[in-house]
Amino acid sequence: QREDLARSERLAALGHMAARMAHEVRTPLSSIGLNADLLGDELAAGARLDPTEARELVRAISGEVERLRDITEGYLDRARPAPAQHQRVLLGELAGSLHDFVRSELERRGVDARLLADPDVWAEADASLLRQALWNLLRNAWEAMPDGGPLWLEVRLRKAESGETQAVLAVEDGGPGVPEAEREVIFQPFTTTKDRGTGIGLALVREVAMAHRGTIALVAGRHGQGARFELAMPAAPRS
Repeated sequence: QREDLARSERLAALGHMAARMAHEVRTPLSSIGLNADLLGDELAAGARLDPTEARELVRAISGEVERLRDITEGYLDRARPAPAQHQRVLLGELAGSLHDFVRSELERRGVDARLLADPDVWAEADASLLRQALWNLLRNAWEAMPDGGPLWLEVRLRKAESGETQAVLAVEDGGPGVPEAEREVIFQPFTTTKDRGTGIGLALVREVAMAHRGTIALVAGRHGQGARFELAMPAAPRS
């Protein structure tokens, strides 16, 4: 009976994931089909072709293809998480590298990203997984500010209630914050408050935190009323 129940739960989860993925994929596919039809009409116009309109249609198709890629890669990451490869990581250096990588994208969106990193914070960690988690948190932060605004990426040490020294990676935005009613479910898989979200990003961040014997939490903002996420894990001794 226990095996039957576990099998039923797995099948139900699989069905939910399949239905969610079908729903997410349907919208970009419809957009690609519509824009492809419009592009075909433009090309059929021959000498009356509007190059500007054609380029916009191609750009729209490319954008939806990119969205499909993000959706499928997100579901694959969720289904087949790679085992963590831990090594000694200087977290300020990792955060600084990602900050430099996304700076131009953030500037284009009108986001003023500020890196506040203590200089000697270490952890035994998988740098690739932590970078993926930070990337998801940064993307959530800038999507919370469609008109731009401030964003803080922080690295610091703190003492946990247990007395353990923890390394903390924090991302805070200047957006409206997360409504109280949604705070309990935002880390659950396939739960999203966005019109075009997949509900995978924060669930993956939670799995990365757990892989590092850590936690991810939505806490009160330090710089304003926006959302602040803190990923905490055991700190390694300073070099």
